[in-house]
Amino acid sequence: MLATVHALTGFAIGASLNNVPISFAVGFASHFILDAIPHYDTPVKSSEPNTISPTQIWVILFDQLIMLGMTFFIVPYLWPALLSSLIGALGAIAPDIISSMRLFFPELNIGLYRRFNQWHFDIQPRDTAPLIGSLTQLVVVIISVLYIIL
Repeated sequence: MLATVHALTGFAIGASLNNVPISFAVGFASHFILDAIPHYDTPVKSSEPNTISPTQIWVILFDQLIMLGMTFFIVPYLWPALLSSLIGALGAIAPDIISSMRLFFPELNIGLYRRFNQWHFDIQPRDTAPLIGSLTQLVVVIISVLYIIL
């Protein structure tokens, strides 16, 4: 799933739990649950280091801009549990941050780190049609935002 979807889910988790360490842990776990749902994502070809296309870069940049905009939109709704919500969102996007380190430090892609990346890559369905995969993400976004603002 795109980072925006993970972050919004993490915000909702943090807002509901209002406990910083637990929000991070549950946000982290939610990442893999969401990734196992059929979805559209950047067209990743492998879990190998240094494999990123210009299309992926543009999708990632666009996603980050959307995530930043959504963060500013929902912060007022998170105020009673702001720190917990921010940490929940950080936990929810942390697996992608960890996996992305291989792009900048290919020498890290060994042992346990390599197995983590391969597992993270393998749990994600790769044959989801873009329309269906985008709809699943939209549903998660709507549920997360409604939970936060209502």
